[in-house]
Order: sequence, then structure tokens, then C-alpha cells
Amino acid sequence: MFTETEAVAALETNAWSMFAQFGRVDPGRLIDTPTRLVLETDVPKPPYNTVFRFYDEGDRSIDAQVHELLERFERRSCTPAWLVHPTTPIEVRESLDAHGWVCAETMPGMIHTLDDLPPMPDVPSDIEVVEAGVGHGAAWLDLVSTRYGLDEDDSPYLRQVFDRFIGTGVRVWIASLDGVPVSKVGIHMSNDVAGIYGVATTEPGRGKGLASLLTGIALHATANAGFRASVLHSTPMAHSMYQRLGYRDVATFELWARPDEVHL
Repeated sequence: MFTETEAVAALETNAWSMFAQFGRVDPGRLIDTPTRLVLETDVPKPPYNTVFRFYDEGDRSIDAQVHELLERFERRSCTPAWLVHPTTPIEVRESLDAHGWVCAETMPGMIHTLDDLPPMPDVPSDIEVVEAGVGHGAAWLDLVSTRYGLDEDDSPYLRQVFDRFIGTGVRVWIASLDGVPVSKVGIHMSNDVAGIYGVATTEPGRGKGLASLLTGIALHATANAGFRASVLHSTPMAHSMYQRLGYRDVATFELWARPDEVHL
């Protein structure tokens, strides 16, 4: 059983471990210290230029520390974001607001302790689900690019990320309709927790319950692999679906950005 403090820590550390991977593939860049986790890449859209972890370094004001990081983004052509995690110092919100940033999305952090799993979902007859390997990088990339509106110039970098990490702490499932990939989900395994990430479905696959299907498959895979819990950071739209699958709310994460630049 996870205490609330343990659940918050699992949500935070799994997210940090997941997104740090993007900074370990060229041309990704990563600031990774006990007080900072900042991802910078040449992909101009979020989440590829984001402050994921922030704690007070204690040598100057919080506002000065926030300003320093925001200036790094301003010097580059990108759409930055800032993840305000549950243990972020409260003054960070005030500072971001003073710099003209807004809370673009609230994301319920949720946990499933795997003690009461829903039944393993049945796959519809017109849908094929496969666990992705290195050979599925192109299908994964198509789904990522559609979800985030990425350009072809971003493809080589993202393919490197996929090829390097698939099967080594990351597992991905892809659903296809009539041979065309239409939905995906991934899990990132860190310590004794697996996090759900990258749930996305294209227009042709919508209305078929594919997000729930793939999340259910990933949930059972997490339990079968011996992990203690599954965690995720939900969008408001998907919140009720995850509740039906047995996830419970733990804490709220906030994604801050410049006005009208980030929409999840």
C-alpha cells in the first residue's frame, strides 16, 4: 500500500525519469541536478522544452531562479513549458504569473496499486494490437507526430529516442485498424513503478475505446512484470476513463506556458 507521500513521490520521480530520456539523445540537452530537471531539444514544441523539476537552490530569490530558466527558453526558438509538480515551491506559480505565463492545463496525478485489476480487455475483431519493437519506430513516430503536430525535421531525433529506449525500461503497444496504426500507449518502468505515457488515438480510431483497451493491456503487463503500482498524469478529458479502470487521484500537476501556446 502506498502512502500519499509515497504516491506523490512515485508520480514525480517516474515522470522525471521518463522525460530525462529525451535529453540523453543528441541533439537533446539536459540539466539534471537535485534541484533541476530541464529538457531542451531542437523540437520546437512541448513537451520537448520543459522544466520538469524545480526546487529552491537557496542562494537567491525564487523569482530570480525562475527568471534565469525562462531566459534560457527566450534565447531559443521554441514553445516552452513548465511542469509545476506537487512538491514545487509555492512561490514558483507567483513568479510564472508575474512573467506572464498561465496554467495551460491541470493534470490529475493518479495511481493504481494493482490490487484490484479490471478484466483483461478483449480486442475487437477489426483491431490488431502489437507490442512495439525497434521495427515499429515509424508507426510510433506517425502517431506521435499526429498527436503533437510535429514536422518531418523532428523525425530523426525522435526515432533515435524510440530505438534507444524501447524495451529497456520502455514498452509500447500499438493498435491498428485495417493495417493502419491508429492508437498507442507506452509505459516507463522506473524502480518499482510503471508510468503510463503517450496515450493517443487518431481520428479514424476514435469511438472504439482504444485508449481504454491499450491502457488495460498495459496495466496487466505492469502487474505481470511484478511492479508495485501504475501511475499516470491524466488530462481532464481522460480522467473518468482512468477512474473506471481503477486509478485514484493523488495530487494535481499543472502545465504552465505562455498564453495560447500549449493545449493538451
